[in-house]
Amino acid sequence: MSTASEPTAEEIREWVVQFTSTATTLGYIQMASYATYLSYYFETIDDEVSIIWPEPWRLGKILFLITRYSVIARIIFEFFNGPFPSELPISLKSCEVLNIIGNVFGIIQIYSAVASVLLCLYALLGAKKKWLWAIFVPYFVRRRIPPLPIKPNPNYSRLTQCSFTVNIVGITFHFTSGGAARSPYLPDIFRCTFSYGHPKAFMMSAYNILIRDSLTALFGVLTFYKRYRDQDNSLIRVIRRDGAVLYITACLMGVLVAIFYTPGFPIGDQWLLLSTLRSIAYPILANQLILNMHRTATRNDLKADTQIDRNREL
Repeated sequence: MSTASEPTAEEIREWVVQFTSTATTLGYIQMASYATYLSYYFETIDDEVSIIWPEPWRLGKILFLITRYSVIARIIFEFFNGPFPSELPISLKSCEVLNIIGNVFGIIQIYSAVASVLLCLYALLGAKKKWLWAIFVPYFVRRRIPPLPIKPNPNYSRLTQCSFTVNIVGITFHFTSGGAARSPYLPDIFRCTFSYGHPKAFMMSAYNILIRDSLTALFGVLTFYKRYRDQDNSLIRVIRRDGAVLYITACLMGVLVAIFYTPGFPIGDQWLLLSTLRSIAYPILANQLILNMHRTATRNDLKADTQIDRNREL
């Protein structure tokens, strides 16, 4: 029975160079996204303190703060388990746990940003309970997609994963880390470098997000057309403008991600540029929508008697 031959020194060298250069490039891209978000954060911190904090603790304020600070929390944890070379004396198990925590904050930032936008749509519909269920439930019910195996090159490395299950009020959450690359050929400074899954899993997730964003955008357009086409006060203009920017951006990025992650497509996003951009663009645009709505509402220039003003949940 034949066995696979051991890699030659030249093959090992080429693999290590490719791995480390890829990880380093991904690290630079992530650093650029972190700098972009933190720049936005510090530019708007005065608006947060003067506009958001004096507001009552309604759902809109809570979602704004969760979205804003979950991104910062994700950035902090990704510093410990991203593709960055690290001299920190932490074990593989610690890397995996930090990776899971960072992933959890990534999920929180996405869904809190989505919920912020849906809350605006809910307020536009008069803040009635029937619309609450119609808008939120279909968007947040997730169909379970079975995990796809990650196939490392057995000649050079293997992947290890950590997972645990949490049960909260009868709901079971299963958390799994990315695959940590283990190889005797890699420098120890890459001990916390993770692989995040199979391209087919990215594709399924991309199409799922694209469909949901497109349906929500369509729902928003129909809502404006049916209920607010004859109104033109400043708050309506803010929602129409910022909401359009958010969902045009979301749908455009969703289309590009779905295309580039389709297996067999000749042009791929090997550096995860679109995913990285979307991870900061959606929270920034969602929070800016909330900020501009509050800024407009606090100027006392809303003279029109609109349902969104009377039933405002934000």
